[in-house]
Amino acid sequence: MPDIIPFPDQEKQNYQLAKKAIIEKNYQLATQLFTKNYIGHRSFKTNKLLVNALVLAEQFDEALAIADEFYGEYLKRGDQFAIYINILLKNNKFIQAWKLVKQQPFATPIVENAESEYRENSGKQLRQNERQFSHLGSMDFFGQQQIVQIGLILPKKEFIEACQIIFIDKDVHPIIKSSLLQEVQSIPNNIDILDYLWIDGTHKKISMKNLVANENEPVVRKINQLTKNDDGTVDVQLNKSLNHMLNLKLGMIYPFAGLFLDVEEEWIELVKNELGIESTFKTTENLKDMISLDQLISRELTEIMN
Repeated sequence: MPDIIPFPDQEKQNYQLAKKAIIEKNYQLATQLFTKNYIGHRSFKTNKLLVNALVLAEQFDEALAIADEFYGEYLKRGDQFAIYINILLKNNKFIQAWKLVKQQPFATPIVENAESEYRENSGKQLRQNERQFSHLGSMDFFGQQQIVQIGLILPKKEFIEACQIIFIDKDVHPIIKSSLLQEVQSIPNNIDILDYLWIDGTHKKISMKNLVANENEPVVRKINQLTKNDDGTVDVQLNKSLNHMLNLKLGMIYPFAGLFLDVEEEWIELVKNELGIESTFKTTENLKDMISLDQLISRELTEIMN
């Protein structure tokens, strides 16, 4: 009967065998051994070893999934950050990589070189993806959601050019449109003024240099503050439903949540009333515009929820 190896010794043995397997380019064996160690002892150290083996085995999607379990740690140091960026790029996650570049500009040439290489090696597929993405208005809402994922693996230049077509397409759902606008806002871009067909059918001019993330919009922050429920006076589940609906509606009208400025509390009460939550809302003449905008948002939501 073979001797039972205590866990710390087993982990050490797995490590030594895995390093030997890497030297011998037996990357599959290395990933199996490092996986055992990671399952037995989840730490950033065992995570990095497994991720490195998965990259060597060209299992890039799995490498990204495992790295994401210690996402914050990879962003703390430049060398680890570069490892994470490279894994994103191996998965063609160009837009996600550009979001991180906005925080760490030193990685700009890494992403630019990866995009250039992708264009050279995947020209036909790239053009097909760009064409499909820029015409996502021809799909129903759920089809649009799926096609957005194709857009997010486009290089930045092609992604932004396609988005500029999408932003003036009347057939693209407002939720899809606003989510893509938030994506463009979150990456480096050279757009000055953006033409945007809004939820009410009017064309808006958006100054990109003044555009902030949705969660940083003053009205959004105030509304989230007002619904915090710190004193526990509102049922937790009801408050969760309320916050979900408010943020869904606010996201849909991004970046024009300011239209609810000075009527935030009344709007919260209106949405409570819609959800069947106890509310103090009363219709008054001065709330006419706010009510009309909320009804417009609700109609768009009803279309995708039924």
